Amino acid sequence: MPKLFFIVQSEIMTGGVIEAQVIASLRAQSAIAGQPPTRLIFLEAATEARKPDVRATLKKFRRLWPAGQMNLIPFVGRWGSDDAPGRALALTLWRERFSREPLIFHCRGPRATLAAAVARRWLARGRILFDVRGATPYEAIHRLGYAWPENLSPLATHTWDFNLQLDRDAARAADELFTVSPGVRGYAIKELGATPEKVSIVPSCVAELSYREEYRQAARGFRLPGRSVQRERRSRLRLTTGNAASRP
Repeated sequence: MPKLFFIVQSEIMTGGVIEAQVIASLRAQSAIAGQPPTRLIFLEAATEARKPDVRATLKKFRRLWPAGQMNLIPFVGRWGSDDAPGRALALTLWRERFSREPLIFHCRGPRATLAAAVARRWLARGRILFDVRGATPYEAIHRLGYAWPENLSPLATHTWDFNLQLDRDAARAADELFTVSPGVRGYAIKELGATPEKVSIVPSCVAELSYREEYRQAARGFRLPGRSVQRERRSRLRLTTGNAASRP
């Protein structure tokens, strides 16, 4: 059976996002028969990782998923190197270089994906899933006050170019991509250059305690998709066979 490492980089203090989008999903999937052993790894800069509120947040996350495995891995970047998170990840997982089980890195966002790519080079094994949560360059310029990449300031232009290249590099490094909607799937194919066969749609989820049948029926009336943890599991496990296919 494969081993699954869910990688999150520089997001541990995002205020509710990790609880809803990561921990609730992994906790639900862990109850499915045949789910591979899963380990949730937070990569954080050492200056951030040693803060008391970060340590307290990790303890809170562990209470939300007592049966889960979680680790906080600090990294120290020197001389402008972008490989530091990946080297720290590889060092932590060094024993896996010699294991026989297939390794899957499920990476939330482009930075986690690129860190996993570095770790894979060091470990000489593993397959990478890039979980595309949105169109990073559009979100980046939106935070600067721009609705569209037109008439950008020099700062906004640099921000756009940097984040678009980040997403493209992550897409090239990944064996498969998860997207949350048809629109994001189109972005991954058209703007990141991902082949359609590599890109699956796995809509966002909610915690199981928020489920109500009347809400489900209302959502069906609006044709809103609900996330299937079974669909995410099937899509991810295709990586172990090297036969990743699109599931739009």
